[in-house]
Order: sequence, then structure tokens, then C-alpha cells
Amino acid sequence: MKTRFWILVMMMCVTVVTFSACSDDDNDDKSINVPEAVAQTLKQKYPSATDVEWEQKGSYYVADCWLDSKDSNIWFDANGNWWMTESEIYWNDVPGAVQTAFNNGEYANWVQDDYYFLMYPLQPMQYVIEVKQGNLKYQLFYSEDGGLMNTVDVTGKDFFVGTQRVPFEILPAKEDPPYQEPSWWGNGGQATSKPTATKKPTATKKPTATRKPSTKTVRTGTGAVIIKGTGTSAATPKKVKGVKVSNLKGKKVVVSWSKQQGMSGYQIQYAKNKKFTKGKKKLSASRTSAFRIITKFKKKTYYFRVRTYKNSGRRKVYGKWSKTVKVKIRI
Repeated sequence: MKTRFWILVMMMCVTVVTFSACSDDDNDDKSINVPEAVAQTLKQKYPSATDVEWEQKGSYYVADCWLDSKDSNIWFDANGNWWMTESEIYWNDVPGAVQTAFNNGEYANWVQDDYYFLMYPLQPMQYVIEVKQGNLKYQLFYSEDGGLMNTVDVTGKDFFVGTQRVPFEILPAKEDPPYQEPSWWGNGGQATSKPTATKKPTATKKPTATRKPSTKTVRTGTGAVIIKGTGTSAATPKKVKGVKVSNLKGKKVVVSWSKQQGMSGYQIQYAKNKKFTKGKKKLSASRTSAFRIITKFKKKTYYFRVRTYKNSGRRKVYGKWSKTVKVKIRI
């Protein structure tokens, strides 16, 4: 599950604790030496936690696990003190008071993206609804009784992919300042006062008259540049549509999509977070396929996307990734 560092920023404001390294510098459990105190606290507080994988966020140890049928992240410090539990939930798990408050709020018409609840050692439980509209994305923090505690703008916290329009203003060019004759000009080239150890200028010519600055207005106004990825493209394939993901018995997944004509094949990518940075894997499927069964999953939440590719000489030209589909492995 994707760890929400901006959620932790909210927690910092409440607990007055500084998380000095809230970044995406993750270390997986293969390279982490988890302190015994941390491991023991997890076992004592959450004995039912399964499929535990450890990450390190700065000086904090995070147990990414399956807890009470929920994909959860549990935070500890190096001394084994529990700091926070973050669990991903569904809309039906959100309390009715919070649902009502959201439906009556200013973001009711925005697209609902994700839902979480946060548990702290001392502070009351919080519910988070993440919403988006266009390029904007916000997280709304509610108390259990439906009070809106805070609204956090998390726009742009994910990786940027695509095209960005950068506006700028076009101003008239600055004119050179008018030419001013030297103070000694007009005395036949003689200095007005004889400087010490200063040689008399030789063969100094009177400068030609400076051209009068043009009063013609240069085109001004506003403009914009479009920043895109560089490179060549040979008939870029279209974006894959109709992607569906289903959990099959035996911790298997079937990924299906709408076939496209004229493609060389498909690429399937899945990961444990929406950024596709954690536990990321890629698989291929032939151009005649419209589905693929993938095995050996854990009981966690996974994110899937599909794209087409077309062979162009010795290289492959890829289309855009499909819409991301989330699935929880339950069986």
C-alpha cells in the first residue's frame, strides 16, 4: 500500500513531532535490520498481522501488512514505540456521519479516489477521503463524528507524466540609454582639468550621433510553451481501454483488456502502490491475447495497468499506460 507522507505531515501537526525524513527513500525488508523492540511491539499490539514486509522511512520502521482484512502500514520508532496505523478502506467502511458531511460539503462533486483511517496512540481516530478533479487532488481529514478537521492540497505529489503548459509574458525589449558625451568633449579633446599622470587622448573622433530609439511597438502580450518528452515516434499506439482485474482462487489474478489491431504485443505492469515504485513487475502478452493470468500474489492490495507496443526496427514503441485498476487479493 502506498504510504501517504502528506498524511504524516498532518500527524506531525497534531503530535508536535518532527519527521525529518519524510521522503520516498524506501528500503525493503531484505536490507533492513529491524530492531527486536520494534518486532516485539508489532507482535504484541497486532498479533493477527500477516504478510508483514518492513520498510524504513528515515528513522522510522514501517510494517506493511495485512491487518483485519485491510492493507495497512504500522509506524514505529527505533525504540519500539508505536506512532500510527494507516489502513486502506472502502466507502462502506466510512462512518455515516463522515459520509453525510462529505456529501454536503464543497467537494461532493469531485471524484473520490481513496479512503483511509488513521489511528494514533493519543489522538482520536481520523478518516481521510482523497478526491480529485482535473489535475487537482485533495485529502479531506474528518473526525469520526463527521467534523472536517483539515483539507490538504496534495496536487503534484505523484510523478508527473504527460504535457505541461508553462505560461509567460512577452515584454518590449529594453532600449539602450541615450549616448552622453564625455565631460571633456567640447574642449577640442582637452580634459577640463589636467589629471595627474593622465595622457592626452590621441586622435579621438567625435562619436556619431546615436540613433533615436524606435517608438515602434514590438509585439507584446502573453504566450506559452508546451513541454513534452523528446524523441521520435513511429505511429505511437493508442491507449489500452477496458482493463479489468479479478482475483481468482489460489491468490491468482486475471487481467483482461480490449484488443487493438496492428499491435505487436502488450505489456502488463503491477505494483504495491499507485506510483508503481514498490514491488513493481512487468509481464508481456502476445498481440493475439486479451487476458493473462498471474500467480503467486500475497493478500495485499495491488495496482495494475496495461499498454500496447509496436516493433519499429530494433526498438519498441510503447503507447500510454491504461487507467490504473486496483484489486485486493483476498482468496
